[in-house]
Formats: sequence, structure tokens, C-alpha cells
Amino acid sequence: MAMLGLALAAAYVLPLLLVAITYKQQGLSWLKPSMLWLFAAICVAIILLAQSPGDTVRALGLVSITARSLVIALAIVFALAAGSAVVLFVQRRLGLPLGDKATYTRIAEAPLSLRAFAVLTAGVVEELLYRGIGIGVGDLLIGDAALAAVLSVIAFTAAHFRWQVAHLVQVAVAGAILSAAFLLTRDLWACVIAHLLVDALGFIVVPALRKRVAKA
Repeated sequence: MAMLGLALAAAYVLPLLLVAITYKQQGLSWLKPSMLWLFAAICVAIILLAQSPGDTVRALGLVSITARSLVIALAIVFALAAGSAVVLFVQRRLGLPLGDKATYTRIAEAPLSLRAFAVLTAGVVEELLYRGIGIGVGDLLIGDAALAAVLSVIAFTAAHFRWQVAHLVQVAVAGAILSAAFLLTRDLWACVIAHLLVDALGFIVVPALRKRVAKA
């Protein structure tokens, strides 16, 4: 259990430290995504030292990708879109700032290869750290999956603290939806696919469409 606790702590703390160290960095860089892959590999290695590969696969939700995974992923995407729409509606009604346009613009203007790598990292590594380890391993340690999910949402939101508060609300809602999906299905791949689709739309497809419209 001590090893699992170490893996859980690493999954939560290491990304926070990385964000803190690179806080003043403008836009995207290759460093942060690369380091997140390293952190994920370290966490998985620690978990494998603590238990068998089969137990690790089950805890992390690394089930086989099936048609069910794809259906669940699409349902998550729909839920994420609905959650985002509700947050934006409430923010508008209350006269609050909407999102973080400045940070989004800096990311959207990064080279396509870097944006693609960042999207892949967010979809795979963040889901592994905050859903697979945060909830799957957290449940083994705490014995309460719901509490583990709450803690994972807090950690997931905190890891995005370089964004403005208005956007962090969106992050927290997205984290809650993804965590609820993982709790209900224990299918990490469905969460990964959903996360990839949403981020690819926001950081690859939309900027490409905007550039095409601007040239027209």
C-alpha cells in the first residue's frame, strides 16, 4: 500500500510542481508534455512494483477498447459539451468573465505539431494520472471511490491553475464529468478518447477553421 500511496502522490504532486516551475512560460513548449509522459511512466512503474500487471490493468481501467468504449466516449463528449454550455450560460447571466481567451490564443498559435503533442498528452496522460490512478488507485488506498473521485477533480483542476479562474470553472466541471464517467464504467479508454476528441476540436480543428475563414 505504501508504494501505491507513493504513486498516487506522484500523480498529483509532480504535475503541480511542473506547472509551478513553468508558470511564467508563455504559450506551449515541448518540455511540459514530455515531462508529463515521464511522470506517468514513473507512476505506472511504481504501481507495477506494488502489484501484479493484471491488478494494475484492472485498477487503472485499461480494459479492451470495444464498441462500448466508443459509445461511452461519445456520451462523455456530449456531457462535456452540455456542461460547458451550462457554465457559460451561468457566467453570462452573472456578468462574469468567459473563459481565458489570452491563454487559449497563445496555445492556438503554437505550431501544429506541438499542439497535436499537447492534445495527445492531455488525453492520455491526464486521464491516466487523474482518472486511472487518481480514482482507480485512490479507491484501493482510501476504500471510497467517490472520495477518490472528488480528490482527483481537485488535483486535476489545480494542475491547470495557470489558466484564469473563469476557465478553471470549466476545467472543474469537465473533470467532474470525466470522473463520474470513470466511476460508472471503469473504462479509462472511453475517457481518453473523449478527452482527445474535445481537445482536438478546441486546439486543432477550430484554429484551422479560423485561419481558413481569415484567408477567405
